[in-house]
Amino acid sequence: MDDKLDELEIKLSPHKSLLATVKNINQAKKELEVAFDSLSDIVLLLDFNGNIIRGNRAVESWNLRNVNELEDLHFHRLFHPECVDNKCHMITHWSFARERICDNENYEYQCNDQILGRYLLIQFRPISLENLDNSGINNIFLVATFRDITASKQIEIELDQTTEELKTILQALPEQYIRLNRDGDILDVKTNRASSSTIFTQDSIGKNIRTLVAPFIREKFFKAIEEVQATNSPTKLEYSLAYRNNNHFYEARFLPLSEDQLIMINEDISEKKELQNLAESVDVMEKLNYIFSAVRHEIGNPVNAIKVTVSVLKKNIGIFSEEKISEYTDRVLSEINRIEYLLKSFKSFVMFEDMDLGNIPINDFLTDFFSVLNDGFKEKGINLDLELNPGNDNVCADPKGLYQVLLNIINNAVDATKEKNDKRIKIRTAKNAGKIRITITDNGKGLSEEQVRNLFQPFFTTKAEGTGLGLVLVKKILSRMQGEINIESALNIGTTVNITLGEGKVENL
Repeated sequence: MDDKLDELEIKLSPHKSLLATVKNINQAKKELEVAFDSLSDIVLLLDFNGNIIRGNRAVESWNLRNVNELEDLHFHRLFHPECVDNKCHMITHWSFARERICDNENYEYQCNDQILGRYLLIQFRPISLENLDNSGINNIFLVATFRDITASKQIEIELDQTTEELKTILQALPEQYIRLNRDGDILDVKTNRASSSTIFTQDSIGKNIRTLVAPFIREKFFKAIEEVQATNSPTKLEYSLAYRNNNHFYEARFLPLSEDQLIMINEDISEKKELQNLAESVDVMEKLNYIFSAVRHEIGNPVNAIKVTVSVLKKNIGIFSEEKISEYTDRVLSEINRIEYLLKSFKSFVMFEDMDLGNIPINDFLTDFFSVLNDGFKEKGINLDLELNPGNDNVCADPKGLYQVLLNIINNAVDATKEKNDKRIKIRTAKNAGKIRITITDNGKGLSEEQVRNLFQPFFTTKAEGTGLGLVLVKKILSRMQGEINIESALNIGTTVNITLGEGKVENL
């Protein structure tokens, strides 16, 4: 074609205006060729049979062939030189493409080309159907474009895979996902586990929350919605609904989604609440049972003494002298004071919610504490060794809280020594750098390293009937008293618990 244009320029040299037109056409052709060759997509001009009339230099960047070797080569052979599969996508789609081109329509498809190792977008576009007969079979019939879409296809596949994984995870979760606007209108509801007691269903879409929730929780919901919109931060609330004479408990978490929308994650926590309440009840009962078993002798002894003393007085009321009656009365009052002390100790056990930090003479406290439990220890065959640091130092603590902490630790030590013939529990105190350390050591069955690591995890327990909340409570109480706890243990050797508290002032507050 270039030779023909050059020849035409020579012939038209006497005709300047026509010559200028030809030169412009020639320049435009060269510019078009440069643009054509700069494309990253392979662009081929094909005849009616699919043979290449011309192609761009992208065939070289794809490492297929030299651009000068394309003429009269079938496009299939360009991409698949050794392919003999009649079901190859380039063979099967070519027949469809040619039919569409004959109707002057475009045709395109995508495929994963195994031979090239690329995802391709292949497009066929008509150019001209003029003079398409046996004499003009080699005219340009269409433009074929081959685009490498591997990168975008892989991203699409990864996104589809991630979406499916998220859907699977979402379906496995027990929550409901409700999309709301700032006015409380429900825009969408996703429920992953059917709950006959929920108030949010597909029928809720288009309704306002205020028409669904009871008046006594309506204000909570709208305060939460306003808070999320104002702070752009998550918030949550708990509420309950009566269903078939049973209360169902829910946790609603509100998260910002956009300027005027938010997500509410609604979860039925009835089962969790029931388990927590049961665990708390079991925990309390476990400690109450231990207290009763520990103090029943201390209570029984003074009661029996009072009974005997009063009986003797009754029989001898006209015989005993005033001095003798006073002696028996003092004996009754002494036993009553002893019972009163035990009842106060029990009250300290259960009433530890509000911390009242003050000075506690630790040696006196521990002596009184273990005197209450001593009969219980003897009954269980436990040898208690109390080794106190001289000086009776004060600790800064809440007596009720410290009582609760010691009960939990001692209870664990008693359980750990159940299977031992020689049961021993030793309590020591020491002072160092303004801190008082209480060390409780037992020779029980001990714990593994993994068990020690998980001791303060809620609901983790090594007991067959344990709740896994006792040590969590201990750590919480000590934390509020600025105290610390450390536990060391070895299987079949025993366990050592170190409780560290701040030193109190010399004089009691």
